[in-house]
Amino acid sequence: MLWVWIYEGESSVIEENNILGRFEVTALPPSSSGSFTVEAVFDIDSNGILWSRAWIVGRYPKIISVLDKGCLTRDEIIAIKRQWKVTGKQFQAKNELENYVYLVMKSVEDISSQISENDQKQIDCDIDAVIEWLDSNQLADADQFYLKQKEFESKCVSFMQKYLVTNQHDD
Repeated sequence: MLWVWIYEGESSVIEENNILGRFEVTALPPSSSGSFTVEAVFDIDSNGILWSRAWIVGRYPKIISVLDKGCLTRDEIIAIKRQWKVTGKQFQAKNELENYVYLVMKSVEDISSQISENDQKQIDCDIDAVIEWLDSNQLADADQFYLKQKEFESKCVSFMQKYLVTNQHDD
């Protein structure tokens, strides 16, 4: 049995570097000391995950080890990547709603002198309600963000048609 320790750092002194993990090279054939060489290869994938493998030099390159306990398994990494995709969709949906609210706010601000008092109060109330919802629902899932955006869009459609279309024709 052979342990391979993995460190990160620039120092030539091991104690001054950070330990990332270790793995055990197993399935070593019985032999006298120094009669074979084990080669270890380390690779960092596009997600920044460190992968390692080792084999006995001179034999077919059969993987005989992977990162040891304390490190993520392949299944755990796949589960994390799935969660990142879900979180990415959630983040995108939230950003789209925030951007739409900002666009409406900016549009209302640009034509505020042409908006009736009642319409101004109504659109401000709708904007404030969405901002309040966003503040209290930071962890909502993507579908909830999309649903809230559709709801807000439906409230803004008549306003946008009434003021923004008219304003474009006046220019």
